[in-house]
Amino acid sequence: MAAEDFLTSIFAVAQGSGPTAWLNLGINIILSTIVGGIVLLVLMEALAKKEGEGIAVKNAFLMVLIINIINLFGVVRYLMPMVPVPYAFLIIPVLIWVIFTKVFFSHIHIKHAILAGVVGFLLSIFVIPYLVSMVAGYIPAF
Repeated sequence: MAAEDFLTSIFAVAQGSGPTAWLNLGINIILSTIVGGIVLLVLMEALAKKEGEGIAVKNAFLMVLIINIINLFGVVRYLMPMVPVPYAFLIIPVLIWVIFTKVFFSHIHIKHAILAGVVGFLLSIFVIPYLVSMVAGYIPAF
């Protein structure tokens, strides 16, 4: 049933938006992926420098792109009933960040993955939207 609701919500978004909205959404995804990837690279390099680990640049951008798409379609909303704990709306995104950090940067220690997941989640809430809005001012609106 949840899969049907998920697909219905995606279909409703697709029908309810015009081409301009999809173009703006695409520009926003690309821009937030670039800015978020750069911020994640800085974070991961700071963590990796401490332990002498290397970081693959493509993994940072791919990870941010996948997390942006997960956030775009509201996957967390469909996962919340499966985790009946208080503050699930905060725990699930942090777990997504930690899991994806460990998957895409498998050679880092788990404590660094947890730290990067928590800090990455906080940065994605507070810093990345601010930086995206600064950069978006230089892109023409449609």
